[in-house]
Amino acid sequence: MEDREIVQLFWKRSEAAIKETEIKYGAKLHRLAMKILNSRLDAEESVNDTFLETWNTIPPKKPDYFFAYIAKICRYLSFGKLDWKNAKKRSAELVALTSEMELCIPDPSSEIDEDRTG
Repeated sequence: MEDREIVQLFWKRSEAAIKETEIKYGAKLHRLAMKILNSRLDAEESVNDTFLETWNTIPPKKPDYFFAYIAKICRYLSFGKLDWKNAKKRSAELVALTSEMELCIPDPSSEIDEDRTG
C-alpha cells in the first residue's frame, strides 16, 4: 500500500491505517528503536506509542513524507524513554562503607545479647 493511501486511512479514522503502517514500516521502526534503547521490550513499547501518536496527530497533520514523519515520532519517543531510564534518580550507586561509617552502625547481634541480660 502506498504512503498516501495509508495517510488517507488515518484521515478516515480507519483502524486499518495502523495495521498497514505496521506491515509496511513496523520492522524499520523496531530497528530504529532498538538502536536507541537496546531493549526489545522498550523498543516494542516505543513503536506502539509511535502508532498511537500517529493516530492522534493525523488528522490534522497530513505529512508529505510518511515514513520520515513516523520515524521522527519514534526517535523522539525512544530518546524520551532512554532519558527516563537513565535519570540520576533511578540509578543507584553502591558506595563502600569506610571504617568510620562501620563504627556508626550498631551490631544487631550485640543488641540481642543486651536484651537477654537486661
